[in-house]
Amino acid sequence: MNFIKNDLVRVATAINEISIANPDKNSERIINIIDKAIEKKVDILVLPPLCTTSCSCGELFNQKKLISSSEEALKKIVKKTENKEMLIILSSIVKIDNSVSHYLLAIQEGQIIDRCPLKDSKETLYNLNKYLDHFYSSDNLMFLKSNNLTISVSYSSSIKNTTTTKDHINIQLLTEANIAGRTEPIEHTFKVMSSKRNNCQIVISPHRSESTAEFVSLSKALICEDGKILSSSEDLSIVDIDYGSLKSKTNKNIEYTEFKRSNKDKKLSKQYDRYPLVPKERDFQTIIDIQSEALAQRLNKTNIKSIVLGISGGLDSTWALIASTHAFKNLGLPLKNITAISMPGPGSTTRTKSQAEELCKALDVNFKNISISDSIKQHLKDINHPENDFSTAYENSQARERTQILMDIANMNGALVVGTGDLSEIALGWATYNGDQMSMYNINAGLPKTLIKALVKWYGSNNQNLEDVLSKILNTPISPELIPGKNDKIIQKTEEIIGNYDVNDFFLHKVAVCRYTPRKILEISKIVFEEESEENLKTMLNNFYRRFITQQFKRNASPDGPKVIDISLSKLAFQIPSDADFEIFTKDLKK
Repeated sequence: MNFIKNDLVRVATAINEISIANPDKNSERIINIIDKAIEKKVDILVLPPLCTTSCSCGELFNQKKLISSSEEALKKIVKKTENKEMLIILSSIVKIDNSVSHYLLAIQEGQIIDRCPLKDSKETLYNLNKYLDHFYSSDNLMFLKSNNLTISVSYSSSIKNTTTTKDHINIQLLTEANIAGRTEPIEHTFKVMSSKRNNCQIVISPHRSESTAEFVSLSKALICEDGKILSSSEDLSIVDIDYGSLKSKTNKNIEYTEFKRSNKDKKLSKQYDRYPLVPKERDFQTIIDIQSEALAQRLNKTNIKSIVLGISGGLDSTWALIASTHAFKNLGLPLKNITAISMPGPGSTTRTKSQAEELCKALDVNFKNISISDSIKQHLKDINHPENDFSTAYENSQARERTQILMDIANMNGALVVGTGDLSEIALGWATYNGDQMSMYNINAGLPKTLIKALVKWYGSNNQNLEDVLSKILNTPISPELIPGKNDKIIQKTEEIIGNYDVNDFFLHKVAVCRYTPRKILEISKIVFEEESEENLKTMLNNFYRRFITQQFKRNASPDGPKVIDISLSKLAFQIPSDADFEIFTKDLKK
């Protein structure tokens, strides 16, 4: 994969063992690390502060022999990078005009491409200020850039004095002592910082083989991306950073030093979550709390005490009903005020009809069964539509008939119609306009299909009285059941028409949350869904873009519903023109 075109960068950290005041030995270890990093096609290698000399040299920093040996060691490291596009970040003592100072250095292609003199007025650990001359540098920061990737590099003697910027990657060279209870707070600090900044935080400190005369060095290297710790090891650790999904705000008052990156393809090592829209199970209770609170508030504001919803025996209506029962319990309203209506039609099977009834009995809600077969037959006759013509009009007439029943019964009882359509269906426009697309409040509007599956499974495992029926529902093929089958079997399967929901939800996350290019989404999908052929993935992605963009008109006319996870497609949260053209997106996949 071409990393530059796909906004990817391979970073690495390594903490070399230190021989105090012996740059020759230290440089050998560093060069060995560099060789391994080059072999692994690393773009940016981050090394600890003062890795050629050690931080704990004290008065030895003023010895000419140590200074000259350090200069030679640095020359060897610089020479090692000749004709190599890997960028190396480290700090070292540097002699300029008879003054020896501590500098941040950026090394590439046999040159020091940028340097920043360092000073920390609060330096206490190694007392570097005492032994080295200093040129004051505001915030001890160095700024680098390559194409659209921006990086800041800084140094601090304590986590309390760290500086962060809004660049894609913040690199922090840190001289911090290892104190009981210190490691976890440091990991937490940089993890939270990466989440707050929505960027990558890299922090590295010297090896524990630094002098232990007064304390032990922290010996820590961390790579955090958007709230996640991707690496925490002293050894050479390599991570592929997807900076295309990270936020960056370039400081216009700062001059960025350009560095190069290899344009050669390399195999992606980054692991992408197959289910990016499914939170951790520990958050599932929060999800049902959000949904039930949202519905409870709507009922309170409208002074309505009862609801009506369609129950099909499938996943979406099952979860909508479960979440609704929680709202009613929270409000202290009787569950019999929930009317769940099964409306079997020409394509409905005994399997789903019985599952719907069994679920309603287990939840102790009011269940009604109203067949729409005769109504549909009469309607098709009225509009002169052949009964055996299973076209769009045939299918959609059923969805609209069901919606009419729900609305009318709600009016008869002063109730609210609760919608059941999920976020995946809303994204793909997989709903009949003015049919199942419409309700008075859609409790499932913020939940994708993959999450609803996970929620139903979780709820069943925690509620013994529902485990059996929910297991049956989970094992039922996803189907609108609009076309009559043979032998009471489900013949119409949604995923055979619009594609696998696992894949579609993955696409939804990468398009609407990460805003990746179609080509990048395809390349990543080939790795995540290796069981699918490239051609099949390309077909599904083309279909996703076509439906996602052309079906905006349905989203513009959809009912309210709560946002539950990081993405919402409500008309207020996600706005695109109803008549936008999808051609530039699908064309990208033809290149």
